[in-house]
Amino acid sequence: MDFTSSDGTRLSAPKIPFEWQRLTDEDKVAFIDSVKAARERMGANAPMVAGGAAAGGASVDGGRQVMIFEGTGGLPGGAGGDGPLRAQAGAPRAFQVNFVAPSELPDYKPAFFAGSVRADAQSNLWIRTIPTAAIAGGPIYDVINRQGQLVDRVQIPAGRTIAGFGANGAVYLSGRENNQAFVERARVR
Repeated sequence: MDFTSSDGTRLSAPKIPFEWQRLTDEDKVAFIDSVKAARERMGANAPMVAGGAAAGGASVDGGRQVMIFEGTGGLPGGAGGDGPLRAQAGAPRAFQVNFVAPSELPDYKPAFFAGSVRADAQSNLWIRTIPTAAIAGGPIYDVINRQGQLVDRVQIPAGRTIAGFGANGAVYLSGRENNQAFVERARVR
């Protein structure tokens, strides 16, 4: 892991132990098949692709910008509600989804997905690792300090997501129960 300070200095930390899992050719085929099946089960709730005039971003589809929308309603400006995002008339278009060939997948499962790293108020990194075996409860985060040392492993309750961090080790968790969203404050230890 490499850290870059605001003044540009870099610190390379030692590797953090992780139980890597090799993906066999059969595992890769099974993974692609499960992603395809999950997408089919989502049906109309699958992430939507919207095309629009390119505005300086990357373009596809002959100069059109593509945006993926996913999640539930409750968007700024009053849009949404409790249901899934819906297409606005004429905005999203159905594109054919192409999956990579199983042979293009890596030979090992990644340690974590993109977007699964957060920094707390004490400059620690919280990395939500991909479990190598089934675990009871919520997701587990490796907590790594500024020196690159694994200082803690924290499991948050099932159904919760880290929303942010506060002073004195506060962790703000968001969740949803009975059609109600909430944020709660917790402490590690």
